[in-house]
Amino acid sequence: MVFSSLLFLFMYLPVVLLIYYAVPHKFRNLFLFFANLVFYGWGEPVYVTLMLFSTVVDYTCGHFIDKYRLTNKKAAKANARAAKKAKKKK
Repeated sequence: MVFSSLLFLFMYLPVVLLIYYAVPHKFRNLFLFFANLVFYGWGEPVYVTLMLFSTVVDYTCGHFIDKYRLTNKKAAKANARAAKKAKKKK
């Protein structure tokens, strides 16, 4: 299915939009995630596995970035100083 196909424009998109606005705010992103898995899986099911893997990796990395962002201030300051020195040498 491609974005310009009649199936997408007149069946898939209206149904997804209707359900999206019917779902409570809390679950809208989750619904869109699964709707997009259906969309990409329609064309090539192999991409569903790739998207799930990519989502898990990105979520895990984002979680660790958030967890350690404020706990390592000394290392962040040292990295900033090193970057400044490297920039001045150029």
